[in-house]
Amino acid sequence: MPTANEYTKLLLETNKAVQAMHILLDYVDCVNAQRQGLDPKAHEAVERIKELAENTGKEIQNLRFYINDALNKIEIDPDDLKAGANNLILYHNTLDDAIEYTNQQIRGYEENSYWWRYWTGILNELLEKKHEG
Repeated sequence: MPTANEYTKLLLETNKAVQAMHILLDYVDCVNAQRQGLDPKAHEAVERIKELAENTGKEIQNLRFYINDALNKIEIDPDDLKAGANNLILYHNTLDDAIEYTNQQIRGYEENSYWWRYWTGILNELLEKKHEG
């Protein structure tokens, strides 16, 4: 079973694929802007490319949904949360800085998604340390 990090890397690659589809559609626009001097068959080729790119883009979006769905089903190991909280404390100047950073991370994710749950768990660990301390 893939890990959360592997799914996240796959989502980053998915974003690259989406960008590639946009580049391809930009290419279609460039060719269409110059089509007056081109053979009519060039326009047909460009329209086929556009259709393929749009369909491919839709399929990439479908894949993104399934990857996110699989990622969001992964349970978070409490030991990973403790280790993550400890690493943040080492990385940041103060516990309060680590808490602020964690709050910023939480805001970047959809509620109940894997990474939202992860950062919320880290925050709980940090708040517990602050309460103890």
